[in-house]
Amino acid sequence: MTITPLIMKTGLIIEDQPESAIWLGKAIMESFPNIAIEMALSLRETREKLAAGCAPDIALVDLGRDHLRLDALQLLFG
Repeated sequence: MTITPLIMKTGLIIEDQPESAIWLGKAIMESFPNIAIEMALSLRETREKLAAGCAPDIALVDLGRDHLRLDALQLLFG
């Protein structure tokens, strides 16, 4: 059996706590060393980044606040 590594070029972290967003960014970069990370600290920032062309291969979304989670997921997946 051959395992082919995933190639993740871009990531988006949606997290309202800056310290947590930085920690999550470091965790992603450990798994995907060449990934470019975008961080959004609010739903407004998420909308702006997606409108500007951010198309993440992976996204980490803050699950602590229901409205942020649902709105962010809707933006990401339509």
